[in-house]
Amino acid sequence: YQTRAVEAVKEAFRGERSVCLVAPTGAGKKVLGLEVVARTLTRYQSVYALWVCHRVELVEQARARAISFGIDMDRFRAAAVQGYVARGEVPNAGLLVLDEAHRYGPGAPEFNAFAEKYRACWRLGLTATPQRADGTPLGDLFGAMVVAATHSELRRDGHLVRCRTIRPDGPLAGLAQDPATAIAAHAADRRCF
Repeated sequence: YQTRAVEAVKEAFRGERSVCLVAPTGAGKKVLGLEVVARTLTRYQSVYALWVCHRVELVEQARARAISFGIDMDRFRAAAVQGYVARGEVPNAGLLVLDEAHRYGPGAPEFNAFAEKYRACWRLGLTATPQRADGTPLGDLFGAMVVAATHSELRRDGHLVRCRTIRPDGPLAGLAQDPATAIAAHAADRRCF
């Protein structure tokens, strides 16, 4: 499914400058994104890639994985988008990767304004959920969407394990239960992260 997804992104880029790659949690979005980066940097020697995230841990993961992929770190930069927004900085890039792409769009004006500055380059969004939690759309940030695999497909093929879900019977505003209370009630004997 990963090979199929990378090929689908490549095909989508033939007709669009911006593609949103959707894959369930655990499907390897970072690996998929870095494969696109590696192929792009190999094919286009003058292109630089900029990978932006909203959390420092994600930045560190992207850098470490890029090194393990053998990506030329002189042409790859991973950083927190908040720093660029705060400084008004727009680094040179021919490929912009928006990790957790659902954090962009008109509902996030500062992040969206940053992404909009890269309209002329290739943009790849990575997300498990191609909609924002606040209900606002991603807007026209992406011209195409590629679904790498569905959760059901990944479970069926043994890439993900079944999970037991405990949830309230109806819709609630906010948290259904305090996380510590929920862990004590439903998973006291289990390792929790």
